[in-house]
Amino acid sequence: MKAHLKTFYQPPQQASGDRGPNTEPNEQLAYDLGVKRVILPQTGYHSKARLKQERKAWFMKGRHWHAGVEGRISVLKRAHNLGRCLAHGLGWGVIASNLAVLGRI
Repeated sequence: MKAHLKTFYQPPQQASGDRGPNTEPNEQLAYDLGVKRVILPQTGYHSKARLKQERKAWFMKGRHWHAGVEGRISVLKRAHNLGRCLAHGLGWGVIASNLAVLGRI
């Protein structure tokens, strides 16, 4: 999140992740940095308030988006050997893949 702010000078509209990084401090940090929609599903017991939040349309849509991104990264790593990419993250690989798809149209 801090790297995103350093690069783009503003927080993302949405931050999503798996169940692993969901802790109260992580979620609060995202809100404190200015993220409008934090999508970190909770593990274990869910209070009624938490269940209500996780069943909102924007939360569910964000979970589906996150799952789609995870699948896309998996394909890039497997098909294009981007698991060995020395650059920080897979961002440029995703951009290159998008350009390849647009080139086929």
